[in-house]
Amino acid sequence: MKHCLILILTAWILISLACDPNPAPELSTDYPKITELFTPAAYSGPGRNISSIPVVSSDSRLDLDCSYTDNFEADAYFDLPYVFTDDGMLPPYFLLRITKGSDTINYYLTEGSRTLRIWLRQGEGQYNVSIYKIVDIYSMSSFGVIYSFTYSGTAAASFTVTNTNSEDGTFIYPSPEVQSDESEILSIAESFSGETADELIKEIHDYIVLSLKYDSASTDNSIRRLQDALTVLDYKAAVCDGYSNLFMALLRARGIPAQYISGGNHAWTRVCNGTVWKEIDTTWDDPIAYIYGHPNSGTSDFPDGENLKYTYFWKDSFSDHTYEDYSTTRAVLPQQDGDLITEIYSAVY
Repeated sequence: MKHCLILILTAWILISLACDPNPAPELSTDYPKITELFTPAAYSGPGRNISSIPVVSSDSRLDLDCSYTDNFEADAYFDLPYVFTDDGMLPPYFLLRITKGSDTINYYLTEGSRTLRIWLRQGEGQYNVSIYKIVDIYSMSSFGVIYSFTYSGTAAASFTVTNTNSEDGTFIYPSPEVQSDESEILSIAESFSGETADELIKEIHDYIVLSLKYDSASTDNSIRRLQDALTVLDYKAAVCDGYSNLFMALLRARGIPAQYISGGNHAWTRVCNGTVWKEIDTTWDDPIAYIYGHPNSGTSDFPDGENLKYTYFWKDSFSDHTYEDYSTTRAVLPQQDGDLITEIYSAVY
């Protein structure tokens, strides 16, 4: 049954890739903090509790070590400290899903004693947070990239948080794959010398192309590395997913709005300079090059910029790209069987 379900979901992925592209959403260009270094300390985080009912987990493996009630306020973000003790019976993951309206963002809770910072990116208002136990993982790379899993539809914990900050952080706040609030990202972002948004966008584009190389090994899903910004920064290699995530992290760390786009098994970025939104594909501007006598010929690893291109820099759109999705989460056709829900995610290269 499990294998049949995966085959059905995979077929739906192939069908969805052949569908007409989704229209690009209309985006604001009003970003008063553009070019300013992102400052997490400017936000106060969790505020007053609205209810008196404490947040607790019904799963004995997960202890939510916080003082929140099931309804509280926060300024732009909140921290969720937890202790997850793996018992060896189920996969060592919980799924945390935060929803506001039609927008949903997923996080994974992993074993150990940790604190997860969650940014409330869709502006002020009420967000619903639910934590579900993952009961089975069908497909995962050796480096921890999860492609398909089943989770219990009954939440182990749930609560509501109201964001009191009116700022729209959709394209400027950190996200699970775009950790623009981390010190390593902020330090690099602060080092860029550009004074205008246009100068910074070009400078960050060049940094990505010169610093990264294309990770051909990660086109094999069984050994694909994680493609979040911090992992890519550490490993210095990525597929298009990672190129886009690190590019967005550095842009957002300098207050520059950035949106993720994917389609046709590929991903790239839409960027705003405060006046217009344009598209940039840092992966395709870092092409594999064959340079006679060069030790890195046949790769995209040219730190001196011998292969640096601007073919896919600051364009209205790309005629050779397929437009399908505007999110880093590419779930296709969830299937429910009683209380169990199975999801599968597509990869981009």
